[in-house]
Amino acid sequence: MAEVYASGPVDFAVAMVTGTVRDRSGRVIPDATATLVDTSGTQVDQCACPPCGHYWLATDAPGSFLAIWSAARCEPRTTRLDLPPGTVHYDVTLLPHRASVAGTVSGPAGALTGVTVRLVLPDGELRRTVTDELGRYLFEGLHPGEHVVDLPGHPSTRGTVELVEGERRFRDLLRHDPPSAPEPL
Repeated sequence: MAEVYASGPVDFAVAMVTGTVRDRSGRVIPDATATLVDTSGTQVDQCACPPCGHYWLATDAPGSFLAIWSAARCEPRTTRLDLPPGTVHYDVTLLPHRASVAGTVSGPAGALTGVTVRLVLPDGELRRTVTDELGRYLFEGLHPGEHVVDLPGHPSTRGTVELVEGERRFRDLLRHDPPSAPEPL
């Protein structure tokens, strides 16, 4: 019986997928995890990538599988693979988690609910959200760069937030001035 190494010895691996997990700049991701799941949802194999970023997953039968790669500070990636008998090479690129801005809006009496918060992205795109019952707001899925957050009509709340890939930055807003004339959109 042949012995193939996946996350441990496997008796007679018929189908195998191997490759390297990298970030978008081409650097290996040494702390990635690769997982192989069959069509019934059962985990078939799992591998913790060594410092070289290489992974190998084996199964005792060819077929259709779901491969999942994940790593700290990265978005997981899932791909359906049809594995024939033998070894398939499949390199993977993981993207960093997107950045986010969160905070609270308050006034002299405390948290303000139902208040519109505006975010201006580096390219000039506007996004808006409304505070929840605790005065909290959240903008997710943002690219790195300088963003401006404020309460429309309250210029004293305007501030910049420099976002870095995968990080959440907090910017609390205090509304203490009466609204000014509406600003153009």
